[in-house]
Amino acid sequence: VNAEKVILDHVDLNPQPKLWEETEDEKALAANETRTLIGKIPSMSIFIDEAHHAADNEIKLRSVVSKWAESGSVCNVLGFSGTPFLNSPDKVTIAPGLEIKSPEITNTVYYYPLVEGIGNFLKKPVVNIIRDANDSLSIVQRGIEEFIEKFRDKRYTSGACAKLAIYCGSIERLEKQIYPLAVGLCEKSGIERTAILRYHRGNKEHPQPTDSEIEFAQLDSPSSPYRIILLVQIGKEGWDCRSLAGVILSQANDCPKNMVLQTSCRCLREVDAGQQEEAIIVLNQENGSTLSAQLSKQHHTTLDEFQAGRQHTAKIERHDRTRELDLPDIPFMQMRISYNTTILENQEPPTRRLKALIAELPSLRRQETIQTSTFDELLDKDGAQFVRESDPTYFYTMGRLPHCPFLHWLDLMRKESFCFWNQSEVSEDDMVLLRQIHAAISFQDNDGRVFLSGEYDQAAIRSRVITAFWPHRRLSVDEEVIPECARLLRIDHLKSPIEVPAATVNSFIPDQEECRRIIKADNEGTQSSEALAKAIRKLARAEADGDAEEIEFFRAQLERAQTGRSVKDRTYHYLPYRTDSAFERSFLKAVLQRQEFLDRNLEIYYNGDESLTEFRIQCYKRLSEAEGGVWSSVGAYTPDFLIIKRDKSSNAIASCLIVETKGRLYANDPAFQDRRDFMQSVFLQQNDRHDGLPRFQYICLEETANWNNALMDAIKGFFK
Repeated sequence: VNAEKVILDHVDLNPQPKLWEETEDEKALAANETRTLIGKIPSMSIFIDEAHHAADNEIKLRSVVSKWAESGSVCNVLGFSGTPFLNSPDKVTIAPGLEIKSPEITNTVYYYPLVEGIGNFLKKPVVNIIRDANDSLSIVQRGIEEFIEKFRDKRYTSGACAKLAIYCGSIERLEKQIYPLAVGLCEKSGIERTAILRYHRGNKEHPQPTDSEIEFAQLDSPSSPYRIILLVQIGKEGWDCRSLAGVILSQANDCPKNMVLQTSCRCLREVDAGQQEEAIIVLNQENGSTLSAQLSKQHHTTLDEFQAGRQHTAKIERHDRTRELDLPDIPFMQMRISYNTTILENQEPPTRRLKALIAELPSLRRQETIQTSTFDELLDKDGAQFVRESDPTYFYTMGRLPHCPFLHWLDLMRKESFCFWNQSEVSEDDMVLLRQIHAAISFQDNDGRVFLSGEYDQAAIRSRVITAFWPHRRLSVDEEVIPECARLLRIDHLKSPIEVPAATVNSFIPDQEECRRIIKADNEGTQSSEALAKAIRKLARAEADGDAEEIEFFRAQLERAQTGRSVKDRTYHYLPYRTDSAFERSFLKAVLQRQEFLDRNLEIYYNGDESLTEFRIQCYKRLSEAEGGVWSSVGAYTPDFLIIKRDKSSNAIASCLIVETKGRLYANDPAFQDRRDFMQSVFLQQNDRHDGLPRFQYICLEETANWNNALMDAIKGFFK
């Protein structure tokens, strides 16, 4: 609904007044106009909230999206759901003859645990399961008292006051038991009874409270005076009240059993970003057991983890080492493609194009033969007689074309041109010609209503009218190769310290302890290269002998030696590197231990963090002749690692091996293949043609068993 409103706000800028009574067919067409316009959007992504409601093929939303997808313009459909569960388990085929049943939506591509949201964009819940009271009213009383104690004077930065929702099960119970109890407790605490909102649909004895629906919709407003909301069969799902800070479920029938978790979480929506907000959930023992069971089954977590929320963040200290390394910039040649549009001055004026269209209107008549028959004739297959229909009103009676007077026709073209074409910019002479065209392709019924004739290709005619006012353009593509010089570290983007989720700490290498050792070594000076070489030789002999104990001992010794200047000055231009995969981490560790790397006096730097490096290459793909034969951008490419060798006399980079590390799942990505093809052909050729630049080579390593050997072969062949 929101998407339709946005589109209507942008499209229907000048709605025409209705001067006639619409037929049922016209009403249906008008109702579906927005849906039809959305279906015409090219390269469309569709996002569906509460996607579990669209899991059934009978749901109207699903059928509409499926219809849009038939046009081929839908790129992807992404659904979001907090309850991705099916009415009945779905069968999933694992292998021929092997199936499993899953009660959850089976095409889930990303799972975000509930506990990750707690303390992030959700309030932290404090769950109070009252087990020592069987009377639900005493549970309600304790819940109200706890709320008043914690949130009596609480106001959020939005100005809204904190609120408590009490689910009552029945209207009778709300009016005769819980409401009097809440009034007494509020007045005892100095809170007026007008701070209590009763909201239900009413019955014969207790009608719906006046204005309760409006007040319920405005609860998040700073002007809302309500603190306690009493509900019956309302607010269990989809209720977005961020200032709600508490929920009470005091008996089993306060909400359906399968919705205890959803109802309890109504109070968890965050108000102020970045603040550690709390909310209370008060339950009787039965609802408490149900909540615990649903957390376990649906979110694979416990009640304690639910209350604790997401894991704590960790602080990472980052350091710039480019000065210690005296790391120079990398010069290279970069291809640039620019597209220029030139409006032709010798184009035909709109008047001439409109006159040409009027002359061609007879040729735009449809050639189809329309035949009709009675139902009895259709049943008589042998003697069926058909009548040729020549009356143009036949097309309207078949419901094919809408009522469309002249101004409506102009407005329709304005919408179809995405508001480029505007009737206010049309000259009087051209407006006369437009009226002639409209009169020729429309007709009037007996009531004087104007309809577009189905005898013409209306879409083609409107397209001709729009293009008559559209300036002719010429597209030119300019190709150039320009020199660039890239820093491997953008100092202004290296913030320290940074907070990261504790679960992602392992993606940073080296760890914080080793970072401190390296920084200390930078300041004090450390072991010599001879000590490092000795440690490498000892480890190599242990690996050759196959002695596991010695291998472990010498590997630890080597890792300690690697903090020495001979290795730390070959890598880590900033600390620590934030890597994307375990393959990248194992790759870097393996390279630093290889004798082939150390003997050639090489250096290796991580380049995969696109926010910290300037060495990014704009890649292009040559289209086929049928597609125009021009260069098309396939995006900027940030390779993972750079292995370099410097010129001893100038300290400039003499050779650079660009290394991309790809897991098996991503190596065949079409977008990456286009970038790889550009690097291997165009980029290397363009940089080989210019003197004064480093020698470049490019290699892509897939995560296979022999990737290490392939890398060493590339190093030996390139750095001779």
